[in-house]
Amino acid sequence: GSSNQSTINCDSCTGTTINKTVTGDGNTVSIQNDGVATTDVSVSSDNNTVTMTNNSTNAAGVVNNIDISGGNGNQVTVDQTGAASTTGHSLDLTITGALNTTTIGQGGAVDSKVNATITGSSNTLTIKSNHN
Repeated sequence: GSSNQSTINCDSCTGTTINKTVTGDGNTVSIQNDGVATTDVSVSSDNNTVTMTNNSTNAAGVVNNIDISGGNGNQVTVDQTGAASTTGHSLDLTITGALNTTTIGQGGAVDSKVNATITGSSNTLTIKSNHN
């Protein structure tokens, strides 16, 4: 549906996979992960807001996958901090569409990885590394 709000808080999650699919317009999704989880978000519509905050200090780090397919005017903000011990944080971002805005902040004591594939016009991508 459209114009919905969804909030997921995963404190001390271990071995958890969070899946969120957005198909309507004008929705707001907020995900906070303070443990070890894989988060998959799929958006196939317009003018949605996705905010992901990960503060893991666990050895396995946090893995995030965001797929925007054919949606326009979406806003995505990902903030990944914490030591994440040996493997760091990881984000795979795929965007197909126009006028989408993405801001990524990654920091911590070990490497963080961002893989971004963007197809379309007038998309904006900002990546800040080690911003703690």
